[in-house]
Amino acid sequence: MMVMMISTEAVVSTQSTGSFSSIVGLRTGLLFCYFYPATILAMTEMRQPCYRDPKTAPLTKLTIDLINTYKHINEVYYQKKKRKHKSKGEGEMNSKKEKCLYNDGYDDKHYDYIIKQGEIWNERYQIEGLIGKGSFGQVAKAYDLVDQSAVAIKIIKNRKLFLNQAKIEVSLLEMMN
Repeated sequence: MMVMMISTEAVVSTQSTGSFSSIVGLRTGLLFCYFYPATILAMTEMRQPCYRDPKTAPLTKLTIDLINTYKHINEVYYQKKKRKHKSKGEGEMNSKKEKCLYNDGYDDKHYDYIIKQGEIWNERYQIEGLIGKGSFGQVAKAYDLVDQSAVAIKIIKNRKLFLNQAKIEVSLLEMMN
């Protein structure tokens, strides 16, 4: 019996035969094994490790071919998106629009009031259009028919949380004036 030190890269698998007592199949570091003399011949006939093609290796794809990799990812993404869009029928599109209406059709899917130009509120304010939107609500441009002046009207979202916040804001404005 003799003791040999071999690199574990040469040892691919663990086998138990009569020619050697034990081999541990590690991938890194060095390995000490006890061999019978017939094993030395078997070690020279082991396969060489096979390596990945450098052109398809992930390191190459993420360094040298990074732009091509992203182009490929984008192509796949947009092809999938286009197929998904084509598979939807017109019936589904119309039903989604109907589902997005809230408050008997007065609010959109974000709980904002759907402003209609020319609408008159409280027999005093004639709505001219939308000035802007935000997370709290939206602001409409209107004309005050009583005072004969342009005004801006803040319309909060139709949710209880926003209503409570608006009440606090109104009370603060009343204290300031």
